[in-house]
Amino acid sequence: YKGTVGSPEIQTFIGALDHAKADKGFFVTTGMFSFEAEKMAVQHPIQLINKVELSELIMEALKK
Repeated sequence: YKGTVGSPEIQTFIGALDHAKADKGFFVTTGMFSFEAEKMAVQHPIQLINKVELSELIMEALKK
């Protein structure tokens, strides 16, 4: 996702995780997450990765 990810997108993701019977999900965006989205994700097995964290992960991977 690009821009700010809100709680509706997280709700949809929760439904997809449930349908797939997944134990955990990673939601990655080149933007940011709203407070409501972060609050909702904490209540479920979802790891949010925003543009800052994604950039750090890429830089770390390039060092290896």
